[in-house]
Amino acid sequence: MTKSYVKAMFREIGRSKARFFSIMLIIFLGVAFYTGIRATGPDMLQAADDYYAAQKLATNSVQSTAGLTKQDLAVLHQHRSQIAYQAVKYLDINQLNNNQTVRVAEVPAKQRVNRLTVVSGHLPRKANEIVLDQQARTLQSHLKLGSTYKIATTAKLNKSFNRRTFTVVGFVNSPRYIEKTTRGVTTVGKGTLDYFALVKPGTLTQKVASRIDVQFKNLATVAPYSATYKHRQRVNTVKLKSWLKPQAEKRQAQLQRQAHAQLAPQVRQVSQ
Repeated sequence: MTKSYVKAMFREIGRSKARFFSIMLIIFLGVAFYTGIRATGPDMLQAADDYYAAQKLATNSVQSTAGLTKQDLAVLHQHRSQIAYQAVKYLDINQLNNNQTVRVAEVPAKQRVNRLTVVSGHLPRKANEIVLDQQARTLQSHLKLGSTYKIATTAKLNKSFNRRTFTVVGFVNSPRYIEKTTRGVTTVGKGTLDYFALVKPGTLTQKVASRIDVQFKNLATVAPYSATYKHRQRVNTVKLKSWLKPQAEKRQAQLQRQAHAQLAPQVRQVSQ
């Protein structure tokens, strides 16, 4: 590049400064935007990985319409070197006073997986205390620490609780719900959950667990969403199903025996 060419270049820039700086600004904005986009993805994945690890997010959930028993937990206990797990009891209800659908769950005595993040207050310590999803405060602005919270659903479901009036002692977030508003689907009410509520064990009358959350230990050091993670997760899921498949058949046979035992006296009465 000769001196004459350089002088001509700067002379041309001097004659059209506005155009030159406009082009430079467009280039800088493009570079900054591209750099931000390239950095955002890895940062979001790392933030998710850190959050999942800190809150012990479950990698699998086991559910059954017939409920999950101590025998199911005993089977999982045999594989405790590979997994961490916890049973959860819950009941979905439609609050008749405001038509909102709520999942009322018992807080496990020890949170091995899906650890809650306390936003304000504390977890329930007494039978008359309840903790609400942070989303509940958004939907019902009058709810606050110290408020009275009452479960008011159908007469049949009301009988599923040993207590239905509580004092709000905390608001929490759960790693099960990454989005702020979505809480999943249900067979109750309008079909979608509005928020969840947490109570002390023994509040619900049901004898069996509604769900077992499972975390496979071989995924603890693997980056979520990676190819390795997806492959191990598929293998883990097949393994978990193989462990519990015999239990489904045993549970069905058990329920059939119970139904037969309940019907037998009625059949005898009809015969007589």
